[in-house]
Amino acid sequence: MKVLLLGSRGFMGQRLLSIYPEALIPSVDIADRRAVASLLDDSKPDVVINAAGKTGRPNVDWCEDHKRETLRSNVTGALVLLEECVQRDLYLVHLSSGCIYDGNNGGGGFSEDDPPNFFGSFYSRTKAWSDQAMRDFAAHPGGGVLTFRLRMPFDGSTDERNLIMKLRKYPRVLDVQNSITHIPDFLTVAHTLIERRRTGVYNIVNP
Repeated sequence: MKVLLLGSRGFMGQRLLSIYPEALIPSVDIADRRAVASLLDDSKPDVVINAAGKTGRPNVDWCEDHKRETLRSNVTGALVLLEECVQRDLYLVHLSSGCIYDGNNGGGGFSEDDPPNFFGSFYSRTKAWSDQAMRDFAAHPGGGVLTFRLRMPFDGSTDERNLIMKLRKYPRVLDVQNSITHIPDFLTVAHTLIERRRTGVYNIVNP
């Protein structure tokens, strides 16, 4: 199976590369329609994984001051990639975020079918916008879209984007109840679902 991994230099992209070490890892602006179309036509992948996007560094507050870059990557780029994959009946895997939710839904948590209810940050809004578009094309004939929602991912690395490192660095990361994603568990689930060509939305978090 030929896998095309976009965003391979990012935090989650590097980890996805561990389960698909033979993946094609091009450097391309996913908001550049011509570049994306040419890449897909030349590489002819079986699976396209989109791990590209702006999350902000050192944190999502960066996105508030860089709305144009955030919009281009998280929305424009995601939609360009979606449209080009749909036109070619390619299977698309998209990394979304659980930050589109706030609270614990009265104690019951949120399911994949619950609409977003948090729009308090520009980053969250961009993820919600692209998330909805992916949902609308999840069952597109020929390819389809698989969307993963992660929340505050962590593993044993010293990467500053790892939740564990954030907890060490900052006096407070969040002051509300939240879900977290253990990256090794996520990778196991992601690999299984991709190999089975599942589509739709999956909230991948740990209790």
